[in-house]
Amino acid sequence: MRFRLPSWLPKPGLADPADLAMALGRVWDERRGALSILVSNPTVEAVTSRFGARPLPQQVIPARKFVCSVTLFRQVVRQMELTVLSERRISAGRYLFDLQQRPAPEAEPLVFSHCIVRGNRCVLDGDSYNILCGNWAFYVPALQLKILHARQGLRWCLHESRPGAGVLATAPSDQRLGPYSVEDWRRALATPVLRRVAENHVSARRLAKAGVGPAVGRRALISALSYEAEGGSSLSGGFEVANLTAYLPRRQTQLADLARAQVSLDHIGSALRQQIRGYVSDLDSVIGVYPLDAEDEVRAREGELMKVAAGA
Repeated sequence: MRFRLPSWLPKPGLADPADLAMALGRVWDERRGALSILVSNPTVEAVTSRFGARPLPQQVIPARKFVCSVTLFRQVVRQMELTVLSERRISAGRYLFDLQQRPAPEAEPLVFSHCIVRGNRCVLDGDSYNILCGNWAFYVPALQLKILHARQGLRWCLHESRPGAGVLATAPSDQRLGPYSVEDWRRALATPVLRRVAENHVSARRLAKAGVGPAVGRRALISALSYEAEGGSSLSGGFEVANLTAYLPRRQTQLADLARAQVSLDHIGSALRQQIRGYVSDLDSVIGVYPLDAEDEVRAREGELMKVAAGA
């Protein structure tokens, strides 16, 4: 069964991982079941759709082809969270992939007992690491781990624009503090940190699957996060996320890419302004990036982390 080349396939040239991921996603949505992809260096040559055990005739893309190395194709498959049923070398430079949309079981969260932040370093369960510290989270490059700032189990912000306790307690809800209202700040700082970890993890996985975010790994739980300059400690969490400095540059992610990934842009657009090599990684702000239509998934992931925390 032949089919016309869909209009959403990219034009000839080196394929952008996001374009290829979105194109494969569209093939998936239209045909469902399982896919067989014939990758002939350097092109994606053909797509075969199979429903159950009954294969359909090969559906060849005759006019234009994705220019895509086998290595890049494997990367996109991982980002889309597809299961490789088989990968066969059928001739020189030609490989046949059988793929199935069957997400791998969710890995158990990493659990750390103590994390102390000291300037541009942190001590995590006795081991010291350099960190990149942001306003709402910090990143541990050696572990490829992002951890959210927290106080008393709630989200916390280190930026100087954060209003003080007196303002939050007494100011009118609609009073403006720059681009945000007092109520925006109250809501942000009253959000349980594990809730925000869950929202971020779902968003990050969607972005990675769409080819516009870094690869995402396991969630993490920190039983006691503290700061050397302050007293007390707090429960916190985060997740593994690939270091984008190791990625090759790609075209800049656009608002339409976020919509296709089913992720909302943050209130001030910093997710698009602060891209790294064309990928979205900055998810947090007073009103940050959120996954769309994902309340059940977010609640489930938050609940899983809370159960781990209760037993830690």
